[in-house]
Amino acid sequence: MSGGWGAGKTHALQGAPLPDLAWDGTLSDTAWARAMVDLSLFHGWLVEIAYVFRDIELALYGAVERAKKEGRSVPLAELPGNHRAVQISIRGLIRRYRSNNAVAFMLLHNTGASGVRGVPLVISEAELAPKGGNPLL
Repeated sequence: MSGGWGAGKTHALQGAPLPDLAWDGTLSDTAWARAMVDLSLFHGWLVEIAYVFRDIELALYGAVERAKKEGRSVPLAELPGNHRAVQISIRGLIRRYRSNNAVAFMLLHNTGASGVRGVPLVISEAELAPKGGNPLL
């Protein structure tokens, strides 16, 4: 799973079929993410990367709510940069593994917020902003 801080990765994928192994992180470090995908492929595993995008205002709200409820906080001033880095990394991973049938990508736009269930929308690669901004603008 991939997405910026407060993107709602866990909530966006509730009800999805469970894989044999899941990693819930940002994948903001492209080199590290590539190394993990390559290691998985070396062991003969199939890889699916589920990227969750969330509008920055909702991500900020989600991060604050999670910190209050669970005590898990992130540096709020760094949240926009984290979201940008994740989106740039995902674009790079898609380019690198596009022709590899053992790697699949699911791109979702999380529209929900605390107390307001949103239906995650499937988005296309074309909707990802080249420099990591809001893919829908």
